[in-house]
Amino acid sequence: MKSSADSSLWRHRDFRLYWAGQASDVLGSSPSSVAIPLVAVVSLHATTWEAAVLAAV
Repeated sequence: MKSSADSSLWRHRDFRLYWAGQASDVLGSSPSSVAIPLVAVVSLHATTWEAAVLAAV
């Protein structure tokens, strides 16, 4: 029977690659959900409604 240390997910290369890919996806998507509407308001003088639509899209 395997111990819990032997069956750790961190020992599997596929899991580490999957985890790194998901982490980079979240880290890349989060700032853009704030930055795009902010740039629209500051640069293009977008209204509140337009910034909300950008955030939703």
